[in-house]
Amino acid sequence: MTEQTACDLSEYLSYHYDEIHAYLSGRFGSEGFAEEIISDLLFYLWNTPMSALPQQAMQNILMLAGRLGNYRKQRQKLIRDDLQIKHYQVAASLSAFDGVALNKG
Repeated sequence: MTEQTACDLSEYLSYHYDEIHAYLSGRFGSEGFAEEIISDLLFYLWNTPMSALPQQAMQNILMLAGRLGNYRKQRQKLIRDDLQIKHYQVAASLSAFDGVALNKG
């Protein structure tokens, strides 16, 4: 039985950047978003070193990148929804304020 040595995931990600970038671009529909995910993941892996067997490294990278991408998409949606609610609240209060101002005039 041959013993395999684990590889560092940040090095693996750097080495396979083009493949991972192409996959994430297709998965999330944006090259820029894929670059952000890879940058964030590299930063995380540099600060929290992780290793995996070579045959599992790509699977681990794609799992981590997918989770990070999904989290960021959900976060963006929550922020958009929150801003939209605040927009409607401000618009409603302004229209109520305008009605009060017109009635006093």
